[in-house]
Amino acid sequence: MKHIEPKETTSLAPLLCQRCGGLMRLIGSEPHPTEAKTDLLTYSCTACEDFLVLPISIPATNA
Repeated sequence: MKHIEPKETTSLAPLLCQRCGGLMRLIGSEPHPTEAKTDLLTYSCTACEDFLVLPISIPATNA
């Protein structure tokens, strides 16, 4: 399982597996255990079943 540093993403392009180039699909989302305003998105490759965990910053809401 690979971890990637959080970054702002505005691209709608699909994620591709870094191992085999296959299409990654989202299989889970959960709050980060130690970082506030961050979620962890877990992806699985549709070809080789490798995993990728991607931390995503949650934007502040103006309530």
